[in-house]
Amino acid sequence: MLSNPKYFIFLFLGLLFVVAGHGIKVYFFDRNFEIDTTLPCDPTLHSCFVSTCGEEETCDIGPYYKIKLKASDTPICLEERSCPQFTCNNKSGCEEIFCSELNKQEGEGCLLKTN
Repeated sequence: MLSNPKYFIFLFLGLLFVVAGHGIKVYFFDRNFEIDTTLPCDPTLHSCFVSTCGEEETCDIGPYYKIKLKASDTPICLEERSCPQFTCNNKSGCEEIFCSELNKQEGEGCLLKTN
C-alpha cells in the first residue's frame, strides 16, 4: 500500500507546501530577517563611507553610513530610502555603522570626520 508511487508524490507535495508556507510566514508576515541599508552621512559629524569607483564606473553616491536592523522594526520610509534623518535612538536590534578601517569593504573608502 505505501509502496505505491502516488503516496510518495502526495507526501512530497505536502512537505513542499509546508516548507513554502513556513517561508512565506517568516519573510512576509513575521519579517524575521535583517535589513542592511545606507543613508546619507554628514562628514562634519561622523566618519562616513564613500564609494571608490573604477575608471569605467560613474559614482553618484555621496558620503553614507550603514544601518542594520530587523525588518519588522523598519519604517516604510527607510525601505523606500526617503527618510534621510532616520536614527536608531537605542532601538533594540538597530545598529548604525560608521566608517573605520576595520569595517570598510572592497570598493569603499573612509571620509574621516572633519571639524
